[in-house]
Amino acid sequence: MKPKIHDFVKIAKSLKLEAWLYFFIYRGFRLISKKYGVRISTNNYGYYPTQLEADDKYQLQLYDEYVNLLHSENSEQVLEIGSGAGGGLMHMQSRLPKSNFTGLDRCKEALKTCKYFFGEQQNNIKLYNSIQDIYADGKKFNAVMSVVLDDNYPVRRGDN
Repeated sequence: MKPKIHDFVKIAKSLKLEAWLYFFIYRGFRLISKKYGVRISTNNYGYYPTQLEADDKYQLQLYDEYVNLLHSENSEQVLEIGSGAGGGLMHMQSRLPKSNFTGLDRCKEALKTCKYFFGEQQNNIKLYNSIQDIYADGKKFNAVMSVVLDDNYPVRRGDN
């Protein structure tokens, strides 16, 4: 049986090497971009078929569904938990330019990759590595979303 990428993530988690694995994944995204000019800014599976025109159109299609929901609810402040390299945030911000987006990811390499791809030109996107920092800034949200979370943010019994 051929191993899948999620098998490697499970093994890395069991060996307490998850941070190391994601360091190489996101660093690889940046190196591929530098060497081949290909931007990998999403790492979810995506869906077929799609009407989008983009290199990562299948992955972005799911974010388009979120855009429709956010637009219908007039959401102005949106938090994405597990924002990764930021491709989804950028896609949603391009579709909803009046909304402010906040990305939260515990992987510093993911946030570094997001900044590498998109720079500081996006005024409506703020990135955080810790929920405590979001709380300290006093941010509040109309919508909270997540595309791929896995068990990166476990909920303890008794938490609401």
